[in-house]
Amino acid sequence: MARIVAETAGHEKQDTAEISVGIATGEVIAGGGSDFNRGRVGYGIQGEAPLLAERIRSLAHRYGAPLLAADGTKRLADRNLAFLEIDTIVSAAGNTTLYALMGNSGVLVSPKFRALTVFHDHLFQAIRKQNWRLARELITQCRRLSGANQALYDLHLARISYYERNPPGAEWDGAFRPILE
Repeated sequence: MARIVAETAGHEKQDTAEISVGIATGEVIAGGGSDFNRGRVGYGIQGEAPLLAERIRSLAHRYGAPLLAADGTKRLADRNLAFLEIDTIVSAAGNTTLYALMGNSGVLVSPKFRALTVFHDHLFQAIRKQNWRLARELITQCRRLSGANQALYDLHLARISYYERNPPGAEWDGAFRPILE
């Protein structure tokens, strides 16, 4: 979560606010209208993309990342923005890979971010192949890198422990689905 601290003219810190943003790309139905009796103008959107964006936003606290994007958005913006894979979820349109938005093009080309990206690529390949030992080793290495997200690694270590007790099966697609008992 991103924390926003407001300061007054006297430089007194006020309460903090936590924000989270989910971004998804797709077709929507959009429209506006007015409520002349109340003097308000309204605008709304409907479709799978806004529903997915809201779902992603609601998951942000789980990953310790305030800005999350779906794979479709990442594909459209990854030439200019730095994204880091963090999970795969089940959505109405199938599986959706989630990415944390880490920064602008300056971050994208930094050696530290590129190293973290390589480790994440290997980490999620190990998870998808159910190579839990390698995934644990990669998490240990990722924790030491600049920009490491400790909450994310704690989540994945807990999931690995879960998968070791409840193997997902040979046809598993990498999306976390706890078994309800």
